[in-house]
Amino acid sequence: MACNSTDLTSLRIGDDTVERTDNFRYLGSVRDASGDSDRDIKARISAAWAKWREVTGVICDPKMPVKLKGQVYKTIIRPVLYVMSSAHVRGSPCL
Repeated sequence: MACNSTDLTSLRIGDDTVERTDNFRYLGSVRDASGDSDRDIKARISAAWAKWREVTGVICDPKMPVKLKGQVYKTIIRPVLYVMSSAHVRGSPCL
């Protein structure tokens, strides 16, 4: 691994060269070169809204049985609400 180089645009590891980037995705989180988490928070909110739009097709469909709507609520909506409410109670900065 070469790290004492004056070239800040890339990093050489063995025979491979890795180009420098301003942001990247790691383990589901978006990391920024400046250390800000704004991009990560926006990506998570966007993903949550996309999933919510998928679920509302089932929840708001009058043709779907009430039992199925209850199962969707118990398995998808209620756990998310619980996690968000407990994070809010603990004073999480993620909200």
